[in-house]
Amino acid sequence: MTDIVERLRTVDISWSQEGEWCAEAADEIERLRLANSDLQMWFDYTRTECDKLQAEVLKLREELNEKEKE
Repeated sequence: MTDIVERLRTVDISWSQEGEWCAEAADEIERLRLANSDLQMWFDYTRTECDKLQAEVLKLREELNEKEKE
């Protein structure tokens, strides 16, 4: 299946308003894909950091419980 951006870019923009709109739409789709990629990267990073913090909290709770038993 052809990517929508590739299909939009095949419209001849030299003679039609629709072609110009297609080019603008293709540009906007590419910008949104880049933004989505950046957001996904940050989401993955924060999820990883959150997992690390949760593991550290569990470890500290276990240490605290051990100290309370003593």
